[in-house]
Amino acid sequence: MKTKKINGLHMEKMLRNALANLCLHEEELNNLNVFPVADGDTGTNMRATLESGLNAAKVTSAMGVYLKPLSEAMLFGAHGNSGVILSQIFRGFFTALSHCGSVTPADFRNALICGYKLAYSSVVRPVEGTILTVAREGIEHIKYQIDRNTSIEDLLSLYIAEMRKSLAYTPEILPQLKEAGVIDSGALGYIIIFEGMLKYLYGDILVADMREGVK
Repeated sequence: MKTKKINGLHMEKMLRNALANLCLHEEELNNLNVFPVADGDTGTNMRATLESGLNAAKVTSAMGVYLKPLSEAMLFGAHGNSGVILSQIFRGFFTALSHCGSVTPADFRNALICGYKLAYSSVVRPVEGTILTVAREGIEHIKYQIDRNTSIEDLLSLYIAEMRKSLAYTPEILPQLKEAGVIDSGALGYIIIFEGMLKYLYGDILVADMREGVK
């Protein structure tokens, strides 16, 4: 049966699975990292940022109540450019869902839109071909396909598919990526987070080395 609503308890488990997925792909993301600086830490930064949020979040059924400490801790614990942008997107999620107990696919769609818009507005000079582009194009290309028959699984599947298309084009936007022959590592990390969330809804519970400090 497809999921028509999720609450804070569901989101906690979805994000735990997302963190596990990031851990599984951490080195892959680090190795792809060439923009803005080729310092090989995108996967580590995104994992640490999401980890900070999960360590601070209180498990509760109300979505808005759950997201508040999670988003705040991600902002304060953001690592690197990719972590900062990820934290701003989650701040947008909380902004859109702060008064929600449970969330429908339409609510989730609106939160994804709010997330990327807030992330764009928080960056002094937004650069296309990054997480920002992929998050924006992913939801803008499917937002009108979300209706009363859409499930959370449908929404995430459509979102991920569109983001994958956008990701493939990132080397054509950023010369540094094209020169190195890679896709944007932060954008891929963002997609991996949502793939982990979707895997949870389909019963694919991931296990990875969660490092010290994760409850």
